[in-house]
Amino acid sequence: MTSAQKPKTKKQLYQYALDASLANNWEEAIALNEEYLDRFPRDAEALNRKGRAYMELGKLGAARESYLEALKADPANMIARRNLQRLETIYKTDDAADTGVVRTQAIPPANVFVEEIGKTWIDDLAHPVENDILALVAPGDQLKLVVEGERVYVKTMEGVELGQVDQVIGSRMARLMAIGHEFDAYALGQSMGSLRFIIRETARAEESERIMTFPRQDIAHQDLLREREQLSQREGDDFDFGDEDEDAADLGDDDEDMDDDLDPSDDDDEFISGDIDTDEEAPEE
Repeated sequence: MTSAQKPKTKKQLYQYALDASLANNWEEAIALNEEYLDRFPRDAEALNRKGRAYMELGKLGAARESYLEALKADPANMIARRNLQRLETIYKTDDAADTGVVRTQAIPPANVFVEEIGKTWIDDLAHPVENDILALVAPGDQLKLVVEGERVYVKTMEGVELGQVDQVIGSRMARLMAIGHEFDAYALGQSMGSLRFIIRETARAEESERIMTFPRQDIAHQDLLREREQLSQREGDDFDFGDEDEDAADLGDDDEDMDDDLDPSDDDDEFISGDIDTDEEAPEE
């Protein structure tokens, strides 16, 4: 048997399946994970990867079967449990297709979930839509920010409205966006009747180089960040398909550094007033 005819190793099959998912080649990802499972059956991670691919293709019944198999193989698997809960919520919707929420998002880079003082904001949606629509948005999905007057609406990339950014933060963002600031937003996961998300500044106008875009969030928001870290560990398969241990370690270092920077006694009165204060310096790069 020549080297070209040798069967793929376990590591190769895993890597090929991962590469297909990162490239959004979901049909290929399913085929590769099935090949993996033929050789190494009852592997919960491979079944979760296959379930994710089916969800991206809108084949919810097949996705549910994959996650159920993963749970049979590993009854404590939190990835399978959370995705089955999400699918149950979707099934309760009269017609999921009518919501307009289509799962076509690429896997986000890991650094979008890392909090940066002055450049990121984590919050729950204000005035959220119904839970059956929010349930169709998965952790890691990119969101669209749309300015209308002094309000910033949060929508899916397909244009389905999900809710709003808090009015104080939203009006601040609207004025900054009018002079050239740019922001990305990503879903972190459902909260009590809403959707938690992170906003990240990606570009700023030259005239506002010394403006701090977001204030320091108080000590209560550290709980949200820790929950986000736990979410990324539990659902690492949704983001990076197996590299969660390394990413979680990186996130832990970031949170430790953040704890040193956050001071709950800081009052951002100038920010809360809604005025853009050019005397407030942005953190140095």
